Amino acid sequence: MVVHIDADGVADPIPFGVGGPPVVVIRVQPMAGELSKFVVSSSDSSDEGEDDIIQTDRVPGRIVQTS
Repeated sequence: MVVHIDADGVADPIPFGVGGPPVVVIRVQPMAGELSKFVVSSSDSSDEGEDDIIQTDRVPGRIVQTS
């Protein structure tokens, strides 16, 4: 798993490994108002992933829940 903090929201995506890690990428983009865009992608093509706006103080718990 990789946690990518993308403060500006413009960084290139982190590629998944071929037959190896990372298999999950969590991308966090801090936003105004103590919010963060929280995006989870998986190398499993059948996994829809996750794309949500959450309170910044909930980010650590969501990372633990994802792993």
